[in-house]
Amino acid sequence: MTDHRRIKWQAHEYFHQDKSTDWYWGLGIIAITSSVLAIIFGNVLFALVIVLAAFAAGMQAHREPRLVDFELTPRGLVIDRTLYPYVTLDSFWITDQHVFKADPKLLVKSKKLLMPFLHVPVEDVDIDDVRTYLLQHIPEEEHQESVLEIVLERLGL
Repeated sequence: MTDHRRIKWQAHEYFHQDKSTDWYWGLGIIAITSSVLAIIFGNVLFALVIVLAAFAAGMQAHREPRLVDFELTPRGLVIDRTLYPYVTLDSFWITDQHVFKADPKLLVKSKKLLMPFLHVPVEDVDIDDVRTYLLQHIPEEEHQESVLEIVLERLGL
């Protein structure tokens, strides 16, 4: 028997940490030093990429996260009006080992090549209801966040 109800919640798109001016100074010093080294070794293009990446990281770190709507429907997972049908999803896992927050995170493995995982923060909704609902549509399989994602989260990005 398929559940025809919907589970809705809102959460911030990522956990935001306020950065001190020292954090931005550190980012700038690392970027300038790396760029100078790249120029010394004769790679001007790489130096330009480092400067642009540091600028983008600084802008992203400064930006406040927006509130995103999430919904589990009989057809699939909806994230801000974008439907991810269950036929395009492989499996899911709910982790409570979030680096900075106690709120769990829903990791959904997709069949799409360019977007293998969806990371969905779960706030203000019963996690057992989410698990039970998803088990009706896709299997539960343990997934881990990548090391890069954990490092970037610890750096506050």
